[in-house]
Amino acid sequence: MVAYKLYYFDLRGGGETIRLIFHYANIPFEDCRIALEDWPKIKPTTPTGKVPYLEVDGKPLPESGAILRYLGKKFGLVSPDEWENAQMEYIFEYFKDFLMEIKSYFQVTFHQIEGDKDQIYKDVYLPAAEKAYKKVGEMLSKSTSGFLANSGITWADLLLAESTLTLKGMDSEFEKRWPFMIEHQKRVHSIPQLQKYLESRKPSPV
Repeated sequence: MVAYKLYYFDLRGGGETIRLIFHYANIPFEDCRIALEDWPKIKPTTPTGKVPYLEVDGKPLPESGAILRYLGKKFGLVSPDEWENAQMEYIFEYFKDFLMEIKSYFQVTFHQIEGDKDQIYKDVYLPAAEKAYKKVGEMLSKSTSGFLANSGITWADLLLAESTLTLKGMDSEFEKRWPFMIEHQKRVHSIPQLQKYLESRKPSPV
């Protein structure tokens, strides 16, 4: 049996979609959670100075996108249609750019930087979110499965659902503005294979 070790902080963040993939596929893995106070001494020992990274039989695989693609293909969380899968990956890349675009909103919300949260919400977050969710909504509205791909759930659906959960907690208007994203999040989180983990996981704002 392949031995998997996931290294990430003790929160949802960039490691949670990877955890969800393992639980969806019912694949055992070692969930190595790093305390924030321990990160400075652990950082130099990581492959790129960042987490998450995954060890597969002792071999490191850094970068969340690479990990998601590797595990998604391995455990059937991709579309068998190459074009459809490419469209799903395009939405992932587009959405990843959106999350980078609103980084200042995350930082001011969680007191990592000083700033006017309401102004950043208005000037940065809201226009970026309107643009991003328009694209995501277009893809979901065309899908026959309720997920990004007609074939069913993919790893990108797991990521989107986690992002929705995070941003819903940061934006009181989220559910009113993008109800289809709430519906999608609930659909993803109702997958039977995920129930035991979702019911027991530690609460985390991000």
